[in-house]
Amino acid sequence: PRVAPDGTRIAVTRLPVPFAGLELWVYDAARGRGSRLGRSRRAAAWTHDSERVAFLRKAEIVSQPADGSSPAEHIQTAIPADHFFLNSFSLDGRSLLGVMEEDILLLPTEGDPIPVVATPFDDRHPVLSPDGIWLAYASNETGQFEVYVQCYPDGQKKRLVSTDGGRAPVWSPDGRELFYRVSNGDTVMAGSFGRGPR
Repeated sequence: PRVAPDGTRIAVTRLPVPFAGLELWVYDAARGRGSRLGRSRRAAAWTHDSERVAFLRKAEIVSQPADGSSPAEHIQTAIPADHFFLNSFSLDGRSLLGVMEEDILLLPTEGDPIPVVATPFDDRHPVLSPDGIWLAYASNETGQFEVYVQCYPDGQKKRLVSTDGGRAPVWSPDGRELFYRVSNGDTVMAGSFGRGPR
């Protein structure tokens, strides 16, 4: 599941019965009602205004209003879409953050991908803070996956957030808390995060 930044909707990839391919559904978080947007091979990424979702359809990345009010639009990419695991939009909605071959990349709608976190380790789950200043992600550089935060886009002031393994970080809507899943279990942790100067 991917929760919209405003917390009102949740995007989920579902496996229908009988199986006819994975589908992307968007649910109202308060009412639990959902609507199908279309076929999707992977999870969706929300724009920061919670109005649109991007997802992988066949071999292309598309963007569509979350309420399904208009058809999906192709997002131009310079890499094979089915090799790119999208996670998050940039603050301006013009680029996607995601993972390809264990590196975190910024993928503009036009032009070549830009490395953001490219290390010898497995880096994944990138997500920008609501103000676009901090990037949270998971890496196995210590031998197990842990959650890190660093300044975006310059990569300065890198900090270890988790203490006993961590994956899949998610920011609170105000950017003051960071949630993540503990690597060896189903526990979800939360930590306060100051929003002062970098």
